[in-house]
Amino acid sequence: MQYHAKLPDDTPNVSHQNPVKEFLSLLAGLLAIVLFVYWILGFFIDEAVEFISPEMEIAIFESLGEEIIASQGGERSDKINKTEQHMRVLLDDLTACMDVGYPIELIFQQSDKANAFAAPGGKMVVLSGLLKHVKSENGLAFVVAHELGHFKNRDHLRGLGRGVVLMALSFLATGNMHLSKVLVPVNAFQNAQFSQGRESDADERALDIIQCHYGHVGGATEFFSKISDPEDDLPFTHYFKTHPEAEARVKAIQLLSQEKHYVEGEVKPAFWSGTIN
Repeated sequence: MQYHAKLPDDTPNVSHQNPVKEFLSLLAGLLAIVLFVYWILGFFIDEAVEFISPEMEIAIFESLGEEIIASQGGERSDKINKTEQHMRVLLDDLTACMDVGYPIELIFQQSDKANAFAAPGGKMVVLSGLLKHVKSENGLAFVVAHELGHFKNRDHLRGLGRGVVLMALSFLATGNMHLSKVLVPVNAFQNAQFSQGRESDADERALDIIQCHYGHVGGATEFFSKISDPEDDLPFTHYFKTHPEAEARVKAIQLLSQEKHYVEGEVKPAFWSGTIN
């Protein structure tokens, strides 16, 4: 072997890798770890929810539910008007077809938003803007029954727990609470918007509920068909973000109705006609 003399390396502490590539590699690794931990913790959350009794949920999350409701920007009326009275009767009738395990409190708020959602503590919120986009009692009943399905499956707690976990992991990864809020664009509850599978489960429960209550499933796709109408100016809700998703939901509900041998019947007129501006 022939010896070749060479000068010693005077840059032992200088990286010879591309710094951008190195940064992206570290960032990808960090994100992979965060997402894996999030997935594992999400699994444990799904299991833990089963052990939270309705009484415990109300005790723990009642104040949080109020904060989530307030964040929607709607206004509660001091007096319960006839529309709200009818809606509460409808909710009671639908609940009789599927016991969700605890009493549901209906909160009807005046708002331009078209929305309804299940909040912690057994609170179901319906924003008045929703009534502008359903034309029958049956159409409204399906949306309300869909939220009852989420209560029955405890989806509102599963989504809330996952949102909190993701917020915490983002904070631990960045060390900055403000950046964490950017990385996890919440309202914690709205980020709970459940997987497509859970939405489908809630749709199936809703279909069973209105079949039980009305003896048919007429009006089940009314709201979703409205969303899929390209001429409709419906503000984005937590149900869909694009029209094709709405069309897919309509087809899925129709297919499920056929599989269950449910038929469509005559729908009831809207009891709120002339009361919503």
